[in-house]
Amino acid sequence: MTFRQFSTSDEAYSMAIQLRDAHLRAPLGLKLNELDTAGEDQQLHFGLFDGQRILACVSFKQLDDKRMKLRQMVVDPSLQGSGLGRTLIANAEETLMKRGCLEITLSARASARAFYEKLGYRAIGESFVEVGIEHLKMDKSL
Repeated sequence: MTFRQFSTSDEAYSMAIQLRDAHLRAPLGLKLNELDTAGEDQQLHFGLFDGQRILACVSFKQLDDKRMKLRQMVVDPSLQGSGLGRTLIANAEETLMKRGCLEITLSARASARAFYEKLGYRAIGESFVEVGIEHLKMDKSL
């Protein structure tokens, strides 16, 4: 298994889009569209790979010099619970720290709250509904 960064022009990005669409959007009766992916060429994308197969991916949007927003994290459901999500986030956080990032924020599905809390993220404020499901704003200082 390898961790690597990729761009929107990389074949890995197409695989990440398929993974995100199949496991984040389709279960909600939605499909990723151009509005969902607008600006992703300006974001950082990371993945865990088994050879050329993508196992998990996450994207980060820069908010300012020291803060990033974690977006669209997904692990292939057949591999969830195996530590891939933890590995992906740990590697991404290390890469972001080397780039000067001091804080990460995210909107987590309520069902993923415990996962992010185990990684040191903390919930902020009240829950809210996004794409039809309950979410929480969470953040972490690096």
